[in-house]
Parts: sequence; structure tokens; C-alpha cells
Amino acid sequence: MTSDIYTYKNEFLLESGGSLPGIQIAYTTHGKINQDQSNVIWVFHALTANQNPFEWWPGLFGDDYLFNAQEHFIVCANVLGGCNGSTGPISIENENLKNGQFPQLTIRDIVKGHELLQQYLGITKIKVAIGGSFGGYQALEMAYNNSSIENLIIIAAGAIETPWNIAIHETQRLAMEADGNFSNEADNFNKGLIAARGIGLLTYRTSATFVKTQARLTNQLGDFAVASYIRYQGEKLEKRFSPWTYYKLTQTLDTHDLGRNRGGIEVALNSISAKTLAIGISEDLLTKATEVEKIVASVPNAAYREISSPYGHDGFLLETKQLTQIIKQFLN
Repeated sequence: MTSDIYTYKNEFLLESGGSLPGIQIAYTTHGKINQDQSNVIWVFHALTANQNPFEWWPGLFGDDYLFNAQEHFIVCANVLGGCNGSTGPISIENENLKNGQFPQLTIRDIVKGHELLQQYLGITKIKVAIGGSFGGYQALEMAYNNSSIENLIIIAAGAIETPWNIAIHETQRLAMEADGNFSNEADNFNKGLIAARGIGLLTYRTSATFVKTQARLTNQLGDFAVASYIRYQGEKLEKRFSPWTYYKLTQTLDTHDLGRNRGGIEVALNSISAKTLAIGISEDLLTKATEVEKIVASVPNAAYREISSPYGHDGFLLETKQLTQIIKQFLN
């Protein structure tokens, strides 16, 4: 693996009308690019992941899996606004743009950063662009009117953020705002982040999964396994992620609308030239499979497949055997 940082020194204009005084994009590559660039895999990470898909998507990415460094040249970048090396709320040096002052980003702003990185790397052809959830939003946006992408794979992601998803994000932000340390100046409202993560987990999994894996004991009055699990997952995220990054990126998720100022979603989807595979998850509570399926109605060359997972939305990370089989068939 090669890990590096791309620096763009010019003013970076944002969709909102604001700007950043240059940006940095942290990224990794695995493998070697071949002469005709026919082996490039560009993977987009989800909300709290990083730029190393071998770390957070094992079973799909790795030496013994479908997307491996022996056959492919795999690129993944930490999103603009992230906290793993790219310019974001906690890394920017300008005090007027730090933490809570960091400007609102859209999915298009993030993808604009990816496209600058693509140009810097000299990549003119992407064999596969793939992402799940937030990563799917980025992949879909990058494929808009982009002839360099040959195959597009979207998992557990629709063409627009639904009111249901926005309501969940607002509830998470209310939890963070309720932390006594919440302010524009500091990145230390950790209890709020833990609570927000707990709220998110209720939509990432399913009730059946909690019943099965965190069962309560007979005649139990307290110390419930599921309560400990929710706290553990929140504290686990708190140790590796920035509260302000989480807050700001949930706002970014809310902006997702492929059809904004493009004549609507159907018109925008119709401009995608890549051969497209959209994969929904039957039990997904966050992004309904029907939202994913809508993509194929307007993309000229698209197919829809659906997997089943007791893990719900998180199935896009965990059901790698099902995904591998479907993706292999699609690519062949």
C-alpha cells in the first residue's frame, strides 16, 4: 500500500458559494496501474471509514478477494471534510474556518476533490467505481456526465437523501448539541458523539439482529447486553473520530440530490454512461431497497440486484460473499 497526500494550492470554490484556501486530500493506492489503465478500481468510503478499504471492507478488498492488489490498481481517498488526513473541520489551520466555522460541504464538493486527485494521478480510465451508503452517493455523483468510468457499482444508496434519513441526521445533531461542551470553538463534545452513534446504530442494523445477538436474560432487571453494546460502539467511535467531522458530514449527507439544478433526478441519471449495477438490501431500514432500485429505471445501461442480510444497512460491509458473487457476474 502507498499512502500519500495530494495538495491543491489554489482557492477551492464550494457549491454553496464559499471557498477553502486550498485543500489536501489523503489517499491510498494498492497495486500497480497497467499500461492501458484497464485495472483501475476507485472505491469511495462510507461515513466513518478511511482511505484504506483493505481495512474496512475485508472480504471484498484484500489479497485473497475480488478486488486485490495483484490484479488491480485500487484508489481510495479520505473525503474532503474528513478527519483522516484530508482538509476538514479539525485539520484546517484558518481559525475562521475551524471546527464549527467550517463551511457546509456538498457531495459535489467532495467529488470535485476526487476529480482533482484523479487528474493529479493521471487516471483517464476507471474500470470500476464502487461505493456503499455515503460512498455510493460519491460514486453516483462522480459518474454523472463522466465518460472515464466504465462500470459503476452502487450499494445501499439512492439518488437523493430522503426526509427519513435527514430526520435521523438531525436527531443525531440534536444529541451532539445537547452535550454541554458543544461549541463552535472546540472539538470535544464526545458524549454527544457517543449518543449520535447510538442513534445511528438503530438504523444501521435491524431489530431482529439485536434480539438475536444481544438477547436479554430471564428475569433480568438491568445490565442489559444491548445497552452495553450501544455504549461500547459509541465509545469505540469516539476514540477514533472527530465530533465536528461527524456533525458536518451528516449535513453533507443531507445535501445529496443528483438532480439538483440538472433538470431533476431522472435527467441526471440518464446522463450516466457507465454500465451500472445497483444493489439493495431487503432488510435495510436506512436506505430502502426501493430507493436503490429507482436508479436503474433512468440509467441507460443498468441492472438491479438485491441481497438479504440480518444486519440491515450494514450488510453492505458484511455480506461480502453475496456481493462478490453478484459483482463477478456483473463484470463478466
